[in-house]
Amino acid sequence: MFKPLQTYFILDGKLNTAKSSMCVLPPPPEHVYEVFRVIKGVPLFIEEHLKRLQHSAQSHQIYVNPDIISEIRMLIKINNNSEGNIKIIVWKDAYNAHSLLFYDQHYYPAANETEHGISLGVLNK
Repeated sequence: MFKPLQTYFILDGKLNTAKSSMCVLPPPPEHVYEVFRVIKGVPLFIEEHLKRLQHSAQSHQIYVNPDIISEIRMLIKINNNSEGNIKIIVWKDAYNAHSLLFYDQHYYPAANETEHGISLGVLNK
């Protein structure tokens, strides 16, 4: 199951809403994914991420649509250039290759957490 953080996601090149029943499908057993950050509508280091995705997908004989960058741009635009992390999942079934793009859950520490750290506990087994 995936849980998109924003209103829209893209499955096999088609725009869907997070209210879609597609959100309750379990992830495919063999898949490859990549996650990248978007700041002010700009996907950071996207070329490197897509190269890594392509390389990983090739090792599993999964085809990655070279037009996936257009889908990324569409996802950013339709979600109002939202900031956060986009996750791309690719997989194949007996007949076709598939792709899923969505804004994923994430957490980045606040400035004071980065500067001062956070408290931790120790758990003894």
